[in-house]
Amino acid sequence: MRRKLGIAITARQGGDALHQQIGRIGGMCATDPHLLVCDDGLPPEALSMLDDERVRWVGGTAREAAWNRNRGLYGLFTFTDVDAVLLMEEGVEPAIQGWELEWLEGALRYGAIGLVPSDVPVRETGGACTAEEPGLLRCVHGACLAVSREAFGAVGFMDTRVASAVSMQEDYMIRQVRAGYGGVMLAQEAWFLAISGGIVQVPDSSETTPLPAEHETPVWCPAWHTEQERDAFLSEFAELTMRRPSPIEALVRNFDSEAYLLANPDVRAASMDGVGHYLCYGRAENRPLRPA
Repeated sequence: MRRKLGIAITARQGGDALHQQIGRIGGMCATDPHLLVCDDGLPPEALSMLDDERVRWVGGTAREAAWNRNRGLYGLFTFTDVDAVLLMEEGVEPAIQGWELEWLEGALRYGAIGLVPSDVPVRETGGACTAEEPGLLRCVHGACLAVSREAFGAVGFMDTRVASAVSMQEDYMIRQVRAGYGGVMLAQEAWFLAISGGIVQVPDSSETTPLPAEHETPVWCPAWHTEQERDAFLSEFAELTMRRPSPIEALVRNFDSEAYLLANPDVRAASMDGVGHYLCYGRAENRPLRPA
């Protein structure tokens, strides 16, 4: 069975860089990956470009980096059948035909795989920086990170309580290593597996992420920490979900109890709740929902 990759681009600026990035991804992939743009406050013209090119996107409100990456993880692992997700920053471009195969293979083999920093000599990586022979480093570049469905199930999402993008990336990678994916703990220090991944261009805004020696947060993390965050996060995926409210659910959500009681004075006289009476008795008795 052929494995599938999902690619999530976390974007907030748009313009020619995003347009060129999408074009190079499409033109240099050997497979047909699922592409999702995570919109972190893109301008209207960028969204129009995505719609014109039929590129699926979610989001719309500018939030912290962890929230935007979680859009990609949730959107692709929940609404597609991908086996791994590659998180890419806006402006990152591939240079090799079939470049995505290394990321897919690396994620499936090791659970998580990072990008070798451009300023690290190959001799210091401890490997050829391929999926078959990845490097092992104490720091990886934050521009690309691939995660398998299995590793995602064990670790979950990036922690939105971590303020900076660099710290958020550190936290997520260390939790992957602590769960047994994408690296190894040596003397309480995380070492992360990384590949070159056929990447030619990395935005200047991306940072090399050092992994701290100790980290005490739980390995698994949800995408939200309050009911308000949950509602806000899930609302961004309303167009992707296949779930639809049943007719009875839609009815009771907009149920006019006062009209029902006016139409059924015996129910009012019994001091019964309108919607409760309708669900338990009124439906079966074909009671009117409102006065004639």
